[in-house]
Amino acid sequence: MISCSKFCVAVWLGTALALRTATLRTTPRRWPTRTAGNGRGFVTPQMALDGGPKPPQRMPQAAPDATQPLETTRRTALYAAGACACGCGLYLATSDDETFVDAAQIKLNDAAKARDERFARVMSGGMRDYEGWEEVRAFKTDLFAHVQKNDDVVEIGIGSAPNLQYYGSKAKRVRAVEPNAAFFDLAATQAQWEDTTLDVVQGVAEAMPFEDNSVDVVVGTMVLCSVTSVRKACEEVKRVLKPGGRYLFTEHTRAPEDWRLLNAAQTVMDPLQNALANGCHLRRDPRPTIERVFGTGNVDARSFVLSNTQRGPPWPPHFLLAPHLVGVAR
Repeated sequence: MISCSKFCVAVWLGTALALRTATLRTTPRRWPTRTAGNGRGFVTPQMALDGGPKPPQRMPQAAPDATQPLETTRRTALYAAGACACGCGLYLATSDDETFVDAAQIKLNDAAKARDERFARVMSGGMRDYEGWEEVRAFKTDLFAHVQKNDDVVEIGIGSAPNLQYYGSKAKRVRAVEPNAAFFDLAATQAQWEDTTLDVVQGVAEAMPFEDNSVDVVVGTMVLCSVTSVRKACEEVKRVLKPGGRYLFTEHTRAPEDWRLLNAAQTVMDPLQNALANGCHLRRDPRPTIERVFGTGNVDARSFVLSNTQRGPPWPPHFLLAPHLVGVAR
């Protein structure tokens, strides 16, 4: 069975070839040949048979409109050939002056929006489950103790804002950067529940819309797994922090080498995780990059595996994310 895309390509090529042949048959040809002397001109085959080389001369060109109708028809037919009933045709036009409407791009945008909304719903539910772990609450409570009263706080990748519960009365206003607009309403609801003023802008950690040396605390939890560049994100965090400012982070990482089963599971599942979870990588280890950007002596961090009972890796729902890195960089 011939696939739809192959059929469309065949129609395009066949139409192009047929109309190109028709164009050549109706367009006067010029036969170049060397003439007597140093000149160079054009003669028809009949002139060449009648007497050989003649003084340089040129055949009159065809009237400008002689082939224009055919050319226009050829272009129109080619555009139409791509507009199959299957919807594979991306462009429809009757002249070069018309604006092309990329219907496929519109569909892609709609699909991306639906994907982001679905991811936001799933992630919001997953984070509620994750935040319910006693071990998670314990290390996050310790981490957010570094936020002081009246600190200017920026959170990157805030998602549905599960961290607002840890700020308490120390942060009545939090600014945030979040690439997925589908999280905005969820974050606003959480901020209202926590009685916190939250200002969210759409953006990425690698290019934050804040001035140099303007922020007391930058918070990033479960973010560096999905940024385009860990190095650039860390450099941006350092750029916006005031002298003496703190970067509070917790990230899931690749499993320790001696956790062989968990290592193998992460390796197998990483491509699927990346495809379904907005670019999340299971096997990243951001610690070396954080230490390189801030300086090893300015990073206080620890690595561990959640629910490590010495009986092997913890199983669902979060066993692939069990290896963790938590710390503060200055």
